[in-house]
Amino acid sequence: MGVFDWIRPSRKPTSANSPDSSPSKPGTTFTLVEGSFDPDGDKSDLVWSGFHIHDARGVGMDYDDAEKAFNLTIFRVAGVSYRSDPLQRSEFEPGSVLKLVAEENNPHDRNAVSVWDRWGTNMIGYVPRERNEWVRAAMQIPGTNALALAEHRKDGKRVSLTVVFGPIAVKS
Repeated sequence: MGVFDWIRPSRKPTSANSPDSSPSKPGTTFTLVEGSFDPDGDKSDLVWSGFHIHDARGVGMDYDDAEKAFNLTIFRVAGVSYRSDPLQRSEFEPGSVLKLVAEENNPHDRNAVSVWDRWGTNMIGYVPRERNEWVRAAMQIPGTNALALAEHRKDGKRVSLTVVFGPIAVKS
């Protein structure tokens, strides 16, 4: 549930919308380093906190490079402004395991994937439309997981959540 020590890529999903990614070397790992950022030091405005991704050598990576290197998808959950109350729950803090659910009968998007706490009790939003087909395909592969990677808070209240999804093994 809390902080994970390492993440290991496995195999690549196949889908029409699969992101281009260079294959990872088997056993390649990266670590997640906790951090926060407040641009002006005033905690009453927007504050980022969560995890930075570092490669096996300990070098920080931006999220785009990490997606390519480790065959992950990293996205901001869509629709959280409609579900502000559940978004505040501790189950959505950075480092938490999340559950993704393919919504077969969603009338607005046939590829919709909703984002829930690990027990499937509280839903906070959706995988963005431009990434949901890839995520649905990857959900079929054993060992794929979703984790809360980072959050933005405004006036102390969580207003967005960034998720990392892919072939992730979690050690406690």
